[in-house]
Amino acid sequence: MVKISVRVPNKQPKPSTFFRSYRPGISWPAVPNDKASQLLALLFQLEKSQWWSAEKLRRSQFTQALNLLHHARKTVPFYKDSLSFLEGVSELNEDLWKKVPVLSRQDIQDSEEQLLSTNIPTSHGKVSEIRTAGSTGKPVKVKRTETFLFFHNVFTLREHLWLDQNLNARQMVIRSVKGLAPGRVKVQNSWGLPYNLMYNTGQSVIMEITTDLETQLQNLIKYQPDYLLTYPSNLNALLHYGKSEFIKQLNLRQVRTISESVSDELRMEVLDKLGVKLVDLYTSHEAGVMALQCPEHKHYHVQSENVILEVMHEDGRPCKSGEIGRVFITSLHNFAMPLIRYNLLDYVEVGEPCDCGRGLPVLKRILGRSRDMMGMPDGSRIFPSIVAGALKVAEVAPVAQIQVIQHTVDNLEAKLVAVRKLTEDEEKNVINALRESLGHPFRIRLTYQDEIPRTPGGKFFPFISLV
Repeated sequence: MVKISVRVPNKQPKPSTFFRSYRPGISWPAVPNDKASQLLALLFQLEKSQWWSAEKLRRSQFTQALNLLHHARKTVPFYKDSLSFLEGVSELNEDLWKKVPVLSRQDIQDSEEQLLSTNIPTSHGKVSEIRTAGSTGKPVKVKRTETFLFFHNVFTLREHLWLDQNLNARQMVIRSVKGLAPGRVKVQNSWGLPYNLMYNTGQSVIMEITTDLETQLQNLIKYQPDYLLTYPSNLNALLHYGKSEFIKQLNLRQVRTISESVSDELRMEVLDKLGVKLVDLYTSHEAGVMALQCPEHKHYHVQSENVILEVMHEDGRPCKSGEIGRVFITSLHNFAMPLIRYNLLDYVEVGEPCDCGRGLPVLKRILGRSRDMMGMPDGSRIFPSIVAGALKVAEVAPVAQIQVIQHTVDNLEAKLVAVRKLTEDEEKNVINALRESLGHPFRIRLTYQDEIPRTPGGKFFPFISLV
């Protein structure tokens, strides 16, 4: 076992963050370059639009959506016939929007070439490709323009402004990083794009998500970051690692999570053990930033200036406050491969309008994807409390990690990464703890694993349903 040593770096107060100036000798007021000027111009508009009424936001969304729909009708073979009813239409409304067909993941996989525009506006910049495989292993390839990525940067900066982060501080990022080997640490003297276009920032310390927990903890203590960004599953593992007492040596200002759903239990644990609030970000490869956590609450605000996000029941009816439904997204600015009313396979709970005053729609909870839903013997489907179950399991047995697989409605497999082979009584206690958290006396089979690997994208799924 590697010994963990503590080194507290110099944390002398630094000057307040100023905008970065690109004119020598001019530091304040700063003179931004062209790219930073465009970002600032968009941020200025977003500062106004976040306070608009829901009705005004919807009208503005439809103005942009109609531009996208006409572009798709004229230049995207997949949409040529299905959007023909929009010919000559100069104003979009709710009735017309409901006539636009939904798009499935299978549609993208089967009709990738037909979904590409044959006449992408040159001013939208170069086109790049992203692949996402999820738990199925079958990839979805999405083409995106520089304009799409530009908007992604804008909403990344909006989150910074909402959170009032000190960009002179040091951040640590533990996520999937292409080209960075597990265990290696990359230190760079800025927060990277888009922050360094506009600000002189502090350091970023970057690690690959598959780095072992011991090494992660070593470097957290060594570099003493002010901000930590990682996946919820990795954060949960750090909090429950065998040397979790070292967590108390950290002096974090904030913890941010991405990529996976966040449980209330994890939020409470972060507050209890680290003394800070957990802030979550809802994104997807296909649409970019979809929702940001409200600066004043734990619920989320849909980024209406970037996406149309619909939450619907299985029969297509829109969900009301307090109801759970599937997410369908329309990325408003991707003219390379328009994804219109795309079934993201996510489930969320719609929230009430926020008392913060923002007109942006509210999502109360991000529950996860359909693969995260457990089939119950009565035919219903629920989101199981696997995190709560894992906490109960850790209380009765030396189990470091757990993943539950539902093979049939009544047959579960619990994969365990344990410190040692459990005793017969410990195994019974683990099964009882899982049954209690799941709310049903499932048949549960325990299997022992040396490790439970993450997906190629670095995600960890605590529950997978094969039903």
